[in-house]
Amino acid sequence: STFSRDLAVLAVLALKEQTTDLSLASHEDIAVLDAMAGAGLRGGRYLAHNAASQVWCNDANTDITSLVRKNLDGINKGKYTVTAEDVHHLLGVSLPSQSTTFDVVDVDSFGSKDGNVLLFNALRCLRIPQRSSDDDNNNNNNNNVLRGSLLYVTCTDGFAGSGRGPLRALSAYGCYTRLSPSCAETGLRMLAGAAIARANDLGLACRVVFTHYSPHGPVYRAMLHVSRRADYHRWRSRRDSEGAEGSSRSKTNQNMVDPSLGALDDYAFVGSCRACCGRLFQVPWSRLGHVTCPSCGSFGGGDGRHDAGVSVAGPLYVGPMHDLSVVRQMRGHSQMLGWDDERIAWSTKKPHGACSSLGELLERMEGEAHPLVGLGIFKVPDVTKTAGARTMPAIKRLLAALQDDGFVAERSHVDGTAFKTNASAEEVRSFVRMLEADA
Repeated sequence: STFSRDLAVLAVLALKEQTTDLSLASHEDIAVLDAMAGAGLRGGRYLAHNAASQVWCNDANTDITSLVRKNLDGINKGKYTVTAEDVHHLLGVSLPSQSTTFDVVDVDSFGSKDGNVLLFNALRCLRIPQRSSDDDNNNNNNNNVLRGSLLYVTCTDGFAGSGRGPLRALSAYGCYTRLSPSCAETGLRMLAGAAIARANDLGLACRVVFTHYSPHGPVYRAMLHVSRRADYHRWRSRRDSEGAEGSSRSKTNQNMVDPSLGALDDYAFVGSCRACCGRLFQVPWSRLGHVTCPSCGSFGGGDGRHDAGVSVAGPLYVGPMHDLSVVRQMRGHSQMLGWDDERIAWSTKKPHGACSSLGELLERMEGEAHPLVGLGIFKVPDVTKTAGARTMPAIKRLLAALQDDGFVAERSHVDGTAFKTNASAEEVRSFVRMLEADA
């Protein structure tokens, strides 16, 4: 979609400038691989907006090779290479045999077949900076910036991501998903978690830059910053010890990054409690046999469909949906480029409450990145029904009421009626009942 290409370009522009804690290893001569390029529009966008100086566009369909060249010629910027190989052969054989690597690997794949294999081979094609002697100096500024490359991956298997086809998710990504009101977010976490696990196999670490869900399809996308695992541990420990904004650990939390976890400190299970409107909560590996909802005390045993207990999904990514500092930089670039008012052209009827413009999408993503909102979403129809209310409040009115009372409450981009908050399900229900009484 247009939005997914916009987000990719904005992320590269933000990380090129090293204005955040995350940075690209290269800042001048950035090379991008568009492994499943189609007509070359994705690769062309990187060149057109100076996000890259060279792109490699590949698509197995030999009938469109000349069209890809024509589209890239029309941009008249940077260098490009066009190939027509099977993506598995390209990533697994051709590029490694030539020792060809890239600063950004963009794999806009279809479905979920061979998901883990595709992720593993894509990671091997990234240009990962080697440790330098300067990095051993604790006073060096390199300790404040995590240098690496970017991996942009896609899944279009709605059955796997939503929990309707958990065995498909398990086969493709090593994650058993469950059906819940937060299934769109769970699909994003499934994809990001699989990339994190495969990176760990290679001695690498991933930090989620952003995730993006599109209801048509549906389509799950994740942009991840990939670095050496040792570099990640030093960066993460410093960030968490200082209580950096957006960190998933507070300054007073002594449970800092454990090297024995590899790069899997944000890789665990989630529980979904039906009594709390499907609210997600993290389930550490050590608690798998003793799962209870932290809000209402319901215990495990539910399957996410029928039982009133807690169902467990995973392992998957349990950290922030987006990197707050990077998303803010992306918003700044979007405003400078005049993209904020760019509207999406829906091929079908626009879903109620869905984002209408890129600016609105980035605003919601910034809200979702708030360090206090945690896992999962609430949907206004669900909390209205379980609250016993007869009228559903407007989402803006409900969020304003929560915020006025000191809670964090932000709209989610995955669904027009969804929001994220640090309030409990019962607290949200009480606000719904209060708003109905005041009406």
